[in-house]
Amino acid sequence: MHFLSRIILNDSMRETMRALAYPIVMHGAVESCFSHDHGRVLWRVDYLQGKCCLLMVSDDVPVFTQLQGQLGSLDETGQSKPYDPFLERIENGQNWLFRLKANPIRSALHDEKSRGHVYAHVTVEQQRKWLLERCEKHGFAVHEDDFEVKDTRWYGFNHGDSRMVRMKTATFEGSLSVTDADLLRETLVCGIGKEKAYGCGLMTITK
Repeated sequence: MHFLSRIILNDSMRETMRALAYPIVMHGAVESCFSHDHGRVLWRVDYLQGKCCLLMVSDDVPVFTQLQGQLGSLDETGQSKPYDPFLERIENGQNWLFRLKANPIRSALHDEKSRGHVYAHVTVEQQRKWLLERCEKHGFAVHEDDFEVKDTRWYGFNHGDSRMVRMKTATFEGSLSVTDADLLRETLVCGIGKEKAYGCGLMTITK
């Protein structure tokens, strides 16, 4: 069973502003909503009708008590609903509007013995190409004229082991057509790309 959850955050609070600036802080707040043995949680911060909303897709229903205290939620309880009934409605050939915040990157090998280096796609053209190259294996198709990059930004923060993380994100919005319903359902609960722990990879669709 999968669940789609939403809670409104108070983005005028200092701790919430810090969490928005440093995804590792928001990651900790998200983790506080679940027991230690939970599965993968996808999450994304959106501004919906002027309100700062935290969206989650998870295998368990989140408990928002600790997060509410930390980030000053404007919701009394947050909202969670089963996601599977919606996923079951997806069929090949359907058209949907989509939104995705992702971490578009590429890997380059310096030589045959090296593990290579990861580079962020920094231009809109590179980011659009990144998404177009991944559509088929994720169960959908988009045309170049049917989507755009709405927002890009850099994040920098220290990981728990003192490793510095530098992350470039891009938010995509547009329309898609379903080419493989099973793959798209998997995409909606498993995400696209890297840095899912830090608010990337969650795609949502709507009519």
